[in-house]
Amino acid sequence: MLKKLDRYWEPAHGGALHPTVSTAAGLGYAGQSETRKGYTGYEKDAESGLDFAQARYYNSVHGRFTSVDPLTASATIRNPQTFNRYTYVLNSPYKFTDPLGLIPETTGACGNRCRNSDGGGGGFVGLYSDYGSTIVIADEQQAEPPTPPPAPANYYISRNGTITVQGTSNSYSSYYIEDSNSPTGFRWLANREHNEAGLVYFPDELDFFSRYSTKDAGGKNNGVDHGKGDHYINPLVAAALFGLAAVLKDTHGIHMSFGDMSADNGSDPWQKGFKDHKGHGHSGRSGLDVDFRYIGKDSKAFHGTMNSNNFDHAKNETVFKVAQTFGFTENYRGSVSLSGARYEAGHDDHGHLGFSLKPTNVVYR
Repeated sequence: MLKKLDRYWEPAHGGALHPTVSTAAGLGYAGQSETRKGYTGYEKDAESGLDFAQARYYNSVHGRFTSVDPLTASATIRNPQTFNRYTYVLNSPYKFTDPLGLIPETTGACGNRCRNSDGGGGGFVGLYSDYGSTIVIADEQQAEPPTPPPAPANYYISRNGTITVQGTSNSYSSYYIEDSNSPTGFRWLANREHNEAGLVYFPDELDFFSRYSTKDAGGKNNGVDHGKGDHYINPLVAAALFGLAAVLKDTHGIHMSFGDMSADNGSDPWQKGFKDHKGHGHSGRSGLDVDFRYIGKDSKAFHGTMNSNNFDHAKNETVFKVAQTFGFTENYRGSVSLSGARYEAGHDDHGHLGFSLKPTNVVYR
């Protein structure tokens, strides 16, 4: 069985399959006639009767994977909000699922983007592309229930970047920042309620940070529900953001101003008349990303671009440097080079902080 599948592995990436017809043909893989549209869209192994889904096998009859996902343990421990057992498949049950390979019935939500035949794009019925994710519009029940959102906890934020997470019987999460003047070593910052998406609303301002821009109204656009609001975030990421802002203010005199995060349902923020803010909710990045205004020479956030005379290069590098200690490692900046951030178009007027999917600064008690 393994010998049969050797030709699908690409050593440089640890193994990958290409389900679309055009890509498969170009690389000498199986043609469309051998590719089941079923659950994953990958070729069925004739000897085992299973679907080969890159890193493991899937049984479409029982609606279960037959081997352990190597990412499971670390994902569960490190980031339960974004834990996803279906990273390797196209037809994710976190959207819709068709585990038996039945032709799905469209709900009308995707409009004319739904495929009504086996033609095009690899011949998948009812699939359409949505910001890098392939979604199936179907009425089938999920094969497995989604991973529950993170439970409320007490977050103790040390100024060296370490975040200690302790369980609580409260219905909300509480946040504490390291303070040498407190008899316990930490002082209380805020309590935050969890919403149905497992996110918390990050405060608009405290004495060491503020927000910029008006709140996005949200709504539905092109079949995508963008919820409402723009300041919702993963509870753990909220702790990291509190810590980052506190250290920047108390140690470096920098006052941060934060913008878009995620909508209340975990989607990208959006409102009528504007484009949705990609990268702040889709593709497994729900509640993990934060925008901020660049820092000026007076150590305050300013409304302008990084090419402005007011832009302070050293202070903005300090922001990214401290952010990395708190677990923000997926960071972007505009056309001016800054250590700790990669270039991304459209970021000359604001920086982007992205929390790691596998942070190393978090301790669970």
